[in-house]
Amino acid sequence: MKIEKNIVFITISSFAFISFLVAFLFINPVLHYSEQQIAWLKGIHFFKYYLTYPGGLAEYFTLFISQFFHSKWIGSVIVSVFPLLTVTFLVNTLYTRIKAVFLPVLFIPLIQVSVLSLMSDYLFNFSMVINLFIISLFLYCCFYAEVRLKLNLYFSLIPSLFIIYIVSGGVYFLIFTLSAILLLFHKPDRSKQLLAATIAILSVLIPWFSWKFIFLTTLEHAFLRSVPDVAPMLRYSKPTLFLVTLGFIPLIIAVNLIAEILKSSGKKKTKKNTLPPAKTNIKKLLPLLLQTAGILVFAFASFYYSHKPQEKLKAEIKLSASQNNWDDVLLKYPKVEGYDRTVNFQFNRAIAHSGQMLEQLFNYPQVLGTQGLFLDRPFTSEVALPNSDLYFDLGNIDESQRFAFESQTLMAYSPLVLKRLILNCLILEDYEAAKTFSNVLNENPVENDWLKKYEIVMENPVKATENKLIAEKRNIFTRQGGLFFT
Repeated sequence: MKIEKNIVFITISSFAFISFLVAFLFINPVLHYSEQQIAWLKGIHFFKYYLTYPGGLAEYFTLFISQFFHSKWIGSVIVSVFPLLTVTFLVNTLYTRIKAVFLPVLFIPLIQVSVLSLMSDYLFNFSMVINLFIISLFLYCCFYAEVRLKLNLYFSLIPSLFIIYIVSGGVYFLIFTLSAILLLFHKPDRSKQLLAATIAILSVLIPWFSWKFIFLTTLEHAFLRSVPDVAPMLRYSKPTLFLVTLGFIPLIIAVNLIAEILKSSGKKKTKKNTLPPAKTNIKKLLPLLLQTAGILVFAFASFYYSHKPQEKLKAEIKLSASQNNWDDVLLKYPKVEGYDRTVNFQFNRAIAHSGQMLEQLFNYPQVLGTQGLFLDRPFTSEVALPNSDLYFDLGNIDESQRFAFESQTLMAYSPLVLKRLILNCLILEDYEAAKTFSNVLNENPVENDWLKKYEIVMENPVKATENKLIAEKRNIFTRQGGLFFT
């Protein structure tokens, strides 16, 4: 058993290392940070909002963790470590509760593989990984307390139901209850059968009662919420692989229960024989080899179909534009297949900033004419922030500010939106408003370095003339006619 357990941990640790390499070399968590506009604030008001609905605490913790996607190294470590911790707690739960056999336990790396494939979508919210980690942690603690500390499961599982619902909510609460019930089916006595029935009843009553009397939420969210409610352009589509991954924990537990039953029945049959059947080394290794091959095939297939290099390329172009790295935009746009309006938009901005408008304007197909640069029509939530950037480039700060406020209604704490609002306020000499927005951004630890560059202007407005960007935009904005006479 000890050798088998060591092989399992070596396997999942190896997959964690592979996950780090894939995340660092192919996925790049920085793109998740920029695409989702991840923002965690340390203020109490920000925290209080996540107490208003079930699952809010897990989403709050997710934002705290995923803000470190700002760093490619740290983000890649996070992507590999949390799935590893999830499967580690699950393995220990299986060994603690049902003394899981070797064969089905090796299917556990499928969780790591699926998470890695899901990360290929840059709108995938990491909250699912955090919630699966929380579920596996609570399962392990409850059954460890029963086996090692002799604590009755009534005093661990029942309180855990309420905690899990408040912390994770929705579908993750149902995953926890189903997993707990399955684990109770291993050698159930009358007490465990009664506990399983109680958990099944509470799995319906707790969400219904919270919807009816406690939280202001819909009945569907009370039972089935699985991703955060975000701005329309940031919503995750929840593909089939996402839904399958949600069921992996109870599925793995069920497979191990079946394997344990088959193992027990096999032992009863061998007791009738005087000599146990001999097992060759090949027969011992065959299940391991088959599982390893199956996991590798699943890993390759899921990542192959999930990984979309073109979507990554578009996200990289968008990130480079937000960082004013126009040379990188001009380097990457030829690799984009087909026509894309956002790439057209960023390409037009890049050649304007780099002074190559006349030379390169038609190097990218301008099939939409002026609407390839001015995204006002049709007006949708996706174009608010790009429009704000464009009008800022052109020196029309009033219009840039209008679109920035439109963006803020959808992404109140977005670092890009707050930085645009602060900079526009400084150009417009609205220092009080700039301080208001900077107080919000100051609670975001990742953005403190950017804020320090402009705090001196807010504290001493005379210094604004020494800032090249502010001085340039003020000069354009104060000309008669604004945009149209420059």
